[in-house]
Amino acid sequence: MGKKEMREKGGDMRRRFTSGRWAKTREMGKRKFVLVYGVFFFGLLSALLSSLIMKLSMPVTVVQIIINLIVFPVCGVFWGAWMWRVNEKRWK
Repeated sequence: MGKKEMREKGGDMRRRFTSGRWAKTREMGKRKFVLVYGVFFFGLLSALLSSLIMKLSMPVTVVQIIINLIVFPVCGVFWGAWMWRVNEKRWK
């Protein structure tokens, strides 16, 4: 089997896995997806990780932590909506 055939077979398997997984994930709906994956996983976890890294490297005020807890989840809304769109485009 040549490189082209392997690449095509791998792409086909990847498409089947991704579309099957996405079909199950998309059942939760766009709003819940954005909240869970965008706001919580991306936003809050990024805010906490960023605050921890800042704390280890310099003194951090409560205001900076609060700003992180606001800004990162808001960015997570946009990230989640974008990821929804990308996955929907791939799925269709």
